[in-house]
Amino acid sequence: MDDNSAKTTDTPHVPLPGLWELAWLLFMQPIRLHRLHEDLGLSGATSLWQLRDRLTSDTTLRRLLLRYAAVLAVLLPLSLLVVGAFLRLGGVPLSHVIAGVALGVALGVALGVFLGVAFGVFLGVAFGVAEGLAGVAGGAAFGVAEGVVGGVVVSVDGGLFFSLTASVAEGVGGGVLNGVVFGVTLCVFHCMLRGEAVGVVFGVVFDVAVGVFLGVTVGVFNGVFNGVFSGLAFGVACFLTQWQLPTYPLECLIGWALMAWARGDAVRVKRVVPWLPFQRHDLLWGPLPGLRTFLIDLAEMPGQEAMARSLLADCAESLGQKKVAQVALREIQARTLERAANQPDRYPAVKTLSLPFLPGEDRPAGSLFVPFQIAAGQLVAAQTNHNQHLRADNLRIARQALEQFLSRAIVDSGADAPLLDRLQPVARKWLEVVQEHEQQLDEERNQRPELPMLFHQGNPLRPENAALFKGRTDIFRQLQEDLAAPGGAPVFLFGQRRVGKTSVVNFLPVMLGESRRVVLVNFQQLSGSPHRAAPFHEIAAQVAKVCGVAPPVSTLGWNVVLEWLLKLDEELAKTQERMLVAIDEVEAMDAVGPGRDDTLDFLRAAGDTLKRIRFLLVGARSPDQLGREWTRRLISALLRQIDYLDESAARELLTHPSSEERYNRLFAELYPAGGIDEILAQTACQPCLLQHVMANLVSRLNKAQRLRADLADIRYAIDDTPNSGSSVLVELWMELEQDAQQALRTLLPDYDGPRAEPKLLRQLQTRGYVVKQADTYKIRIPLFQRWLRQREEE
Repeated sequence: MDDNSAKTTDTPHVPLPGLWELAWLLFMQPIRLHRLHEDLGLSGATSLWQLRDRLTSDTTLRRLLLRYAAVLAVLLPLSLLVVGAFLRLGGVPLSHVIAGVALGVALGVALGVFLGVAFGVFLGVAFGVAEGLAGVAGGAAFGVAEGVVGGVVVSVDGGLFFSLTASVAEGVGGGVLNGVVFGVTLCVFHCMLRGEAVGVVFGVVFDVAVGVFLGVTVGVFNGVFNGVFSGLAFGVACFLTQWQLPTYPLECLIGWALMAWARGDAVRVKRVVPWLPFQRHDLLWGPLPGLRTFLIDLAEMPGQEAMARSLLADCAESLGQKKVAQVALREIQARTLERAANQPDRYPAVKTLSLPFLPGEDRPAGSLFVPFQIAAGQLVAAQTNHNQHLRADNLRIARQALEQFLSRAIVDSGADAPLLDRLQPVARKWLEVVQEHEQQLDEERNQRPELPMLFHQGNPLRPENAALFKGRTDIFRQLQEDLAAPGGAPVFLFGQRRVGKTSVVNFLPVMLGESRRVVLVNFQQLSGSPHRAAPFHEIAAQVAKVCGVAPPVSTLGWNVVLEWLLKLDEELAKTQERMLVAIDEVEAMDAVGPGRDDTLDFLRAAGDTLKRIRFLLVGARSPDQLGREWTRRLISALLRQIDYLDESAARELLTHPSSEERYNRLFAELYPAGGIDEILAQTACQPCLLQHVMANLVSRLNKAQRLRADLADIRYAIDDTPNSGSSVLVELWMELEQDAQQALRTLLPDYDGPRAEPKLLRQLQTRGYVVKQADTYKIRIPLFQRWLRQREEE
């Protein structure tokens, strides 16, 4: 026994429609009626026997079935009387009307009840809920009317039963009426207890009507014309009732009149909305004229957004208004965005798509609204940024997002094409706003130029920052010479942290040009790599990615990787190409245990074997500083040290940091007499500290809205660097061993303890921490010394 049969309690929480409302639902709103059946738990029932317990105890179910019987018992004879009355008013003799109706109904009921019981449920299930519901409203009434009309036509034309008397007709009519009530009620109970709303519609109402029609038709046309006319009339009737063509023009007129009367008046709109035809007629297939404009106007009425959203949702669920709702929503969204372009206070809401009718955070990935989000967000940032250069970046990003959207609109023809087409003029409007802001910014720059924030505080430089990459020509020249010979031992480039090693690695593809294919590997990310226990496999993986080939199996030893590289080396020889594999942060292998030694063995063997593939190892310390395991395996490596910028490169960085000449002119005239010398002296031309000092100086001058610095500005920028650039100084300090740190402490001006051993000082000199003047060592970077002294005092 299923869940429905087990349910024996009443269901008073489901309100039942009244008699006339049920009749309306049956003929005009079968979808809503089907939902009512589901709420009552009828959709899963299959027979009267399975619902026997519920039928005896559930008064709601019994009341519903009795109302169905009453509705059909009333509506069928009422429809016959109405049609007969119209025919009588048209001049048809009463006897002909009675005779035709009696005979047509008698034959129709017999055939209709049979079809209803035998085929009603089958047809309902076979055609599905949507198809069955589609024939409810017009099927019953129109079928009955067709049967009656056909019967009357028989009488009018003097058919086979023209001689029937009124008394016999009345007797037959009375019997037929009782038969109709009984037969229909039986079919209703049977079909409803099966839980099939479609069965009720097709099995009882429609098929009884069809039976009436067929019975009358048989009485009129005999022989060959019977089948032809029956098929034609039945097809026409089904077509008209299926698509609701008889009522559609009237519903369009009613809907148009209601919307025209209510347009622009919120009170009237509230009254009209529940009475729009599609709200009362589930099977309205055609769109209502004027509904799109009505929806758009309603959405633009102040305070009516909630009603507009609700009405749009109702339209989206109806049969004939889905397309109207889609088109209206597109237009509403486009207008919302277009108005927001000239309302800066709405930019934050556009950024989150939280304006009415926009999709909000539920938008799908790749939504067409994303460019507007980006543009709005960047315009908000431009409004809050005081730096002209940052504002220019914001506006550039906004402009590029909109331009890319317009470019996409030219070639995109997918499912979003209608919305894409509608949003094109909106994007052009937003683009005009962005361009106006850019013009205003250009005028502001001409009237009050501002220094751009060009300097990178600690981040490695990349080829797109070429204007800031100064000097290093000696390093690149040396590397080019080292790499000129085929094959050979690895080159080991070392130097202090934050001295520019990674920047050099990033620029290798540019500096070496087409002569070598460069593979960049960064062991700083080794701890999160699946190859952390075997770094030589990480090298192979990056080489394979650049070459577009499959890497060797990662569970095998380094000798397999070397054999794989040998095959690649042979392929490079065929094309006369060379490859440089640059491994940054190479000392990170110290944390991986045995994998380090295997990788060092691999690097040594690769240097001895490969002809066209060369390795460049980059680290903060030289092999001898890393330990014996390094020096023993890399004994033949070429050691190259990278130091601070030379003075000429440092001056060029301070005076020509941009690729735009107008900015270079500003920086060339920026410094007071002796200002550049002071900056170079305090930083010792350490590139990262130079960037920090200049960032401080530019920020200070822009806040003061000045383009010229004085010595006070220079001193402020220098003095603030231990705060803004403390991470650089901390990293320099933490890179040293404890004995080296103690040796540096002994060089502080107020230190009065024992002096450091000369050996340690010479090592610090080699590593670039101290310099020797005459017979005295001192800390190389005054800024570093100032920070260390402050740290010791704390």
